[in-house]
Amino acid sequence: MPLSSRRHFVLIYCAFFALPLCLMASQGFGNRYALFWSALYAVGGLALLFLLFPVRRRAVEARQAVGGIRTQFEASRLLMRCLSMASQRRSRFGSSAIDMRRLFEHLQRERGAAIGLFSRTEERLIFANSFVEPLFGFSPDRFARDFSELIEGGREQWEDALANLSDGSEIALRLVLRTLAGEGVVVHCLLGLVGDGPFRGMAVAVFYR
Repeated sequence: MPLSSRRHFVLIYCAFFALPLCLMASQGFGNRYALFWSALYAVGGLALLFLLFPVRRRAVEARQAVGGIRTQFEASRLLMRCLSMASQRRSRFGSSAIDMRRLFEHLQRERGAAIGLFSRTEERLIFANSFVEPLFGFSPDRFARDFSELIEGGREQWEDALANLSDGSEIALRLVLRTLAGEGVVVHCLLGLVGDGPFRGMAVAVFYR
């Protein structure tokens, strides 16, 4: 639990104890009736806190899932991590299938934005992480499979960016992508090129709102 959350926990719990203590003081600490209700109130308050804190944590996680990244600076940091993973991901056995599976597993652990891996030779998205689902409603597999058809705006900019992408450069653009509900949403996209390793020449895309 973060420090700020622990402080809030202590403050709220102390507040729950304040009323019982006042009740006991007014009725006398030897009054069994006041003592019983004070203890019941304190235990009930503690139980309520334990019920509320997981709800708050899940709400924060849900907001992060819908896109914790809000700025190009944050997207750039995430993109650099993904490109570094892709450049260094090499199997001891020289198996491209193992390399790919391990890279997908590592990209899947990244939080805060939707991530895609685009093969420029195959001209298709070969991977999308699970964060495409809260953003667009599609499963990662379907989003990757139908990605080209989901672009409703900015296709020319997307194709130009892929063609002009070079090692060490980043290209930012905006796309209009169709969601599962059928509506077009504007998303930011930051593209980078894998410069080394078995995925050299592929593009990593970070999508965020």
